[in-house]
Amino acid sequence: ALSNGKPTVVEFYADWDRVNFVMLNVDNTKWEQELDEFGVEGIPHFAFLDKAGNEEGNVVGRLPEKYLLENVDALAHGEASIPHARVVGQFSSAEARKVH
Repeated sequence: ALSNGKPTVVEFYADWDRVNFVMLNVDNTKWEQELDEFGVEGIPHFAFLDKAGNEEGNVVGRLPEKYLLENVDALAHGEASIPHARVVGQFSSAEARKVH
């Protein structure tokens, strides 16, 4: 990823982190079930899951950093809901994904 000329995000984590971050590539066929399950139609697409794995909301497209931070904070503190459960911003279509 570092040699393809694109900007890169590197996640550093520890097992004791309060929230897990997982990235799935829409071009990889092994994630097709998850892409369908979460209704991924635009990129980026963030699904927010509670401790039991239930979807609390999703955000599609470009969003204010504040929304992401507030949603992650709500999940980390076990709140009953996240403040920005359904937000759609400017996004790239996932329709052209190679997964079929």
